[in-house]
Formats: sequence, structure tokens, C-alpha cells
Amino acid sequence: MRIHFDFDLETAIEVIFYLAQHLIKTQTNDIYHLGKVLYFADKSHLEDYGRFICGETYVAMSNGPVPIGINKLLQAAKAPKQPNLSPVEREFVDNLRTVADWVIPLREPNLDLLSESERQCLDQAIENYGTRSFAELRKFSHDAAYHATAINDVIKVEAMVATLRDGQDLLNYLRNPYPG
Repeated sequence: MRIHFDFDLETAIEVIFYLAQHLIKTQTNDIYHLGKVLYFADKSHLEDYGRFICGETYVAMSNGPVPIGINKLLQAAKAPKQPNLSPVEREFVDNLRTVADWVIPLREPNLDLLSESERQCLDQAIENYGTRSFAELRKFSHDAAYHATAINDVIKVEAMVATLRDGQDLLNYLRNPYPG
């Protein structure tokens, strides 16, 4: 049984605003930093709380893991005239600017949609990785889970779990959270 999480669009949007708001202070508010900081925050949240922050799915690309849902949202913001956006996506696009690969939030994140544990893991990842160079982020994100995946394929949650402390216990829990 393959483990996956359901993507939560509204939480993902607030994650983007949260990360962009914090990363803009260090001038690392680009698409690449957002995706990699979220990857590390998700690994931390998975390790400590048994789930990803917004249920993201990661693909192994040449420069490291890419969050599919977040990337789709950021690409929509780069081309805001798209007619097929949902009302939630339209509101997001209207409140975010992208200049080249820079992400500029035009509103504050709605912290009611981010739990304390989610903000804690995001803050930790911002602190640890937010000011790292492109080369450093590329190196750190090319971890064992990434290397266990073919380029352009989805990185399995199981591969990510295997890189975490107490990975086998977490894997058993994820496969059967309600034993007995």
C-alpha cells in the first residue's frame, strides 16, 4: 500500500504567503527557496507529527525535489490571466506577484489556517535553510529519498520516511494508524 497525503489547497496558499513573507526579509523569496524550504519543513513535520503540512507531493527534478501543488500555484501566479482558475486560486493569484522567479506577497498569511506545529516546522526550516545558496539547497535536498527516485518521478513518502529518525516505526504507523 503506497502512502500519500491529500493536497490541501487553502493550506498550501497560506504556506506560500507565510514563506514568501518570511523569506523576503533575507531576499531569498524565490520559487526555488520556497519549494526547498517547504520540503525540509515537510520532512520535519512528517517526522514529528506523521503528516505533511499541506499534503504536498514532490517530484525529483534535476535541481532537487519540487512540490507539485505549490509549483502549479506559483506558475498560475506567473500567468495571472488564466481563465480556468477556481475562485480560491483566483484570489491567490490576485494577492501575489511574481517578478521573474521572485515571489512577492500582497497580503499577510491567514495564520488561522496554519497550526502551531506547522508554523514551528516552517520557522525551523526558514532558519536552517532560508538563507542557503542555490548550490547548498541543491546539495542538501539531493538526499537518500531523492536518490531513490528516478528523475521526473514522484518521490515516495516511504522513501522520505526512511531518511527520518525512527523511520520504521513511523512507516508502521502511517500504514496502520489504528491497529487492533
